[in-house]
Amino acid sequence: VIFLFPRTITALPIQVIGQNNRVFTTKEGSISNYWGGGKFAYQQDYEKLLWAIWLHETLHMHGLPEHAPGNGWPLTITSNQYATALAIDTWESFLAGWLDEKSIVCIKQSELKDLVVTLTPVDRNQTGTKSVMIPMSDHEILVVESRRAEDFSSELPFGFYGITAYIVDTSKDNDRSGESSGKDNGNDPTYSKFAYYLYSSSGIHPKLRLVRGQLDTNILAFEGESFIYKGVKITLVKSGDFDTIQIQKVG
Repeated sequence: VIFLFPRTITALPIQVIGQNNRVFTTKEGSISNYWGGGKFAYQQDYEKLLWAIWLHETLHMHGLPEHAPGNGWPLTITSNQYATALAIDTWESFLAGWLDEKSIVCIKQSELKDLVVTLTPVDRNQTGTKSVMIPMSDHEILVVESRRAEDFSSELPFGFYGITAYIVDTSKDNDRSGESSGKDNGNDPTYSKFAYYLYSSSGIHPKLRLVRGQLDTNILAFEGESFIYKGVKITLVKSGDFDTIQIQKVG
């Protein structure tokens, strides 16, 4: 159930949310899954994106953890309900059952050999290989995706492109205690997280000002750049309408 409160609401500063066995009792019965945005939802230009915050909270009700990788960063609707890019990352799409096996290349680190894969951007409403997932252990997986300023993410700057890589650790939950103090930018793995972005090997890109928020573009690898994690190297070797990546064992 979604409650739509009036724009003049003041009694509810943030939101009312029902999950984790919180029950709202009504004369018609009990409701366990509900959400309603308070005064916060109408601040700045947020009102234009009420549908996005509804979708973000509804995804929670479907059981998605969200808020990682890069919590608060405007690159996915799961990390920021007011994001510039409103695609859903492939890990959570996979958890929800929205990606079939044909959309994922999955190969264990222990079985990895040099491999070339062409990725279809997750932002684009098009079939194809959306994700490479490399299990590193029984609880850790390396995920690689292609990103574009298209379809679900059309408000990204024209020409925006690149690949992202992030680590998922299913043994961890999110510790968001460092965010309010500014010690954690939403992607610091020293605070427990079920996922966090890797930074490209170049590490020279400036922050990018977006329609809503800023993006640290060092989480993107552009053509010729790489990510390296625990002996696995992911390189964007060719970019155009699609991104072709090379996966290698190193070290």
